[in-house]
Amino acid sequence: MILGQLNSIPTRKAWSTFTGISLGFFVYGLQFVISLSYILGNYLIMRFLTQRKLAMQVMIAFSAFMLFSASFYHFKIKNAKSGGWDIDLVFMIFFCKFHMMAVNYYNAGKLEDPLLSKEMSARERFNAEPLR
Repeated sequence: MILGQLNSIPTRKAWSTFTGISLGFFVYGLQFVISLSYILGNYLIMRFLTQRKLAMQVMIAFSAFMLFSASFYHFKIKNAKSGGWDIDLVFMIFFCKFHMMAVNYYNAGKLEDPLLSKEMSARERFNAEPLR
C-alpha cells in the first residue's frame, strides 16, 4: 500500500486528500463539487459560529437542506433515470455523519463546565474530546 511507504505525515495527508478528491470526481463527476461544498459549509459553520448550541442547530439545518436539495434534484429534476448510484445516497451518509459531529461539537462545549460534564457518559466525552 502506498500510505505505508510514505514516512512524512503531511505527504500522507496530501496523498489521501488527492486520492479522495480524484475518486470523488471519477465516480460522481461535477456533482462532486456540490458534495465538497456540503462538507466545507459545515466546517465553516463550526469555525465561525462561536456559540456551540447555535452552531449545532445551524449545522443540522444546513445538512437537512443539502440532503433535501440532493433528493429533490434526483427525483424531480433528473427523474431518477440513471438507475445507478447517485449523489443523494452520499448525502444521506453525510447527513448522519454531520448530525453526529454537530452533537459532539455541542458536547465538547460542555466539557469545560464541571457540572455539565458529569452528566455526560464516557462515550459522549470520548467523542466530544477531539472537538474541544
